[in-house]
Amino acid sequence: MDKFTDFKLDFDKLSNGKTPQLSHDAYEYISKLIRSKAGIMLEENKKIMIQSRISRRLRALSLEDYDAYVKYLDYHPDEITHCVNALTTNKTDFFRENDHFDYLKRHFLKGTVLHHAVRYHERPIFIWSAACSMGHEVYTLAMIMQEFCQGNPQFDYRILGTDIDTEVLKVAEKGVYKTDILSQIPPSYLPGNFEKGSGQNKGLFRVSENLREKVKFRQHNLIDTTAVFPMKFDVIFLRNVLIYFPPDVIELVINKLSKQLHSKGYLFIGHSETLNGIKHDLQHLGSAVYQKKI
Repeated sequence: MDKFTDFKLDFDKLSNGKTPQLSHDAYEYISKLIRSKAGIMLEENKKIMIQSRISRRLRALSLEDYDAYVKYLDYHPDEITHCVNALTTNKTDFFRENDHFDYLKRHFLKGTVLHHAVRYHERPIFIWSAACSMGHEVYTLAMIMQEFCQGNPQFDYRILGTDIDTEVLKVAEKGVYKTDILSQIPPSYLPGNFEKGSGQNKGLFRVSENLREKVKFRQHNLIDTTAVFPMKFDVIFLRNVLIYFPPDVIELVINKLSKQLHSKGYLFIGHSETLNGIKHDLQHLGSAVYQKKI
């Protein structure tokens, strides 16, 4: 196995002896900024969370308080990316909400794909993980697709993973994870899909090349309606993201994604999410699964 570099995420706290407090004006500025740039609504009960996450940027920039950070944002627009990165939530696991992956295998792969095989002989199966975080969902999908295509070699697939957070995308592209991922992955999926690190990489696992060559990662803002992809997708996963959006943004995002779906394509959202009250052209199939109408 060739060498690869480890990654570290900085979770250090400010250590200057004082903990700056987020003022109301700074909260208003930052919450409006994240709403306009990422569609995320941060209510006032999220002030402590904002304070904690932005504190890392204060330390990185040697700023004494949040009001100074707001002024810095005004004069350094490049900092907005770091601000958005800091305030996006990146909870993710392999095979998270596993019933969705079972549904994908039963209804899409063994159903739609096999019953309409000619359609998928002409092109790859396209899947989009639209809030992919550190890549766990993308590589879970890749393992499932690889298993299916090995048993049905007439088919091929490609997976796109996107996220607004540029830092988590760096982790996803490397495909390097710590040992604790092993408890998340069914043992049958481990052989051939991960390479065990040794020496300075002991305790780390890297996603194998045969999976990584089938996936691509891109930075993408879900509320940017001008940013579209040249292909349509057979399956889109957008799970546990809509809970951070107000209804108008949910409607905007869902209709944007629907335009990127093939007819009869599938959309998966999180189990704690709903499209009730949202205008869309999708049919609800149950279990947070939707299908685009003809």
